[in-house]
Amino acid sequence: MVKDLFVFSCYTGLSYIYVINLTEENINLGIDGELWIIKKREKTNKLLRIPILPKAKP
Repeated sequence: MVKDLFVFSCYTGLSYIYVINLTEENINLGIDGELWIIKKREKTNKLLRIPILPKAKP
């Protein structure tokens, strides 16, 4: 599981704490038909949008 979290973190650019705190609500279908992570940043409250690359998908 740790290896999977590390690889997911590498392909998304998210820190460990963001990966641990992800929920299903944070993963959405984008206008391009692909999955995206949409989450608010903790410190700045700005919206974070990151595409989920094929190698990061389970």
